[in-house]
Amino acid sequence: MTIELRDVSKQYGGGSVAFLALRDVNLVLNEGDFISVVGPSGSGKTTLLNIMGCLDVPTTGTVLVDGQPTEKLGDFELSKIRKEKIGFVFQDYYLNDSMNALQNVMLPLEFRGRSNKKEVAAKLLESVGLGDKLHNFPTELSGGERQRVVIARAMANKPKYLLTDEPTGNLDSVSSKKILDLLRELNSERDVSVVIITHDKDVASITKKQIKIVDGMVV
Repeated sequence: MTIELRDVSKQYGGGSVAFLALRDVNLVLNEGDFISVVGPSGSGKTTLLNIMGCLDVPTTGTVLVDGQPTEKLGDFELSKIRKEKIGFVFQDYYLNDSMNALQNVMLPLEFRGRSNKKEVAAKLLESVGLGDKLHNFPTELSGGERQRVVIARAMANKPKYLLTDEPTGNLDSVSSKKILDLLRELNSERDVSVVIITHDKDVASITKKQIKIVDGMVV
């Protein structure tokens, strides 16, 4: 089980305003990997994550998810891959403020038509230490608690891959440690392959592998 990028480049715009965000990137995320991608702002880290997660498509090159080339797939097929295989954690949470924690985690289960979605969502929140916050709304939670709701939601469909973009960027040091410990636990105990996009060397130091990206190139 892998996500593989072969000679992937991504260009935005054209002509005199063309910007090459990624340049001939070759990268493999293997089963059980725990990887950080480090680099300065604007280096292409988020573009790389979006392409790995089939949220965006490369201008040139090939992305394979579990051996399946994705460049010729349509929106429906790419969405199916994301729903079934990939979980996402973003710095800005993207929780629905009109829903409580339980309802937010239930959302992806609704899309899959799971009959026991409330029970599954409750267990996921308990597993990230929020068993007593099921009915709290995002505005009633701390930043660290909101990020744990996001992780529980990302794990709802039992993804093989968890792609995280600056997951501790908005958190204090105590909350950051809890989130990183949780990601490490998901990797070691649930065999989820984890990628952490970060500019923080201390965050990167907890992962098994580190990849540096500068000006769109892996160096």
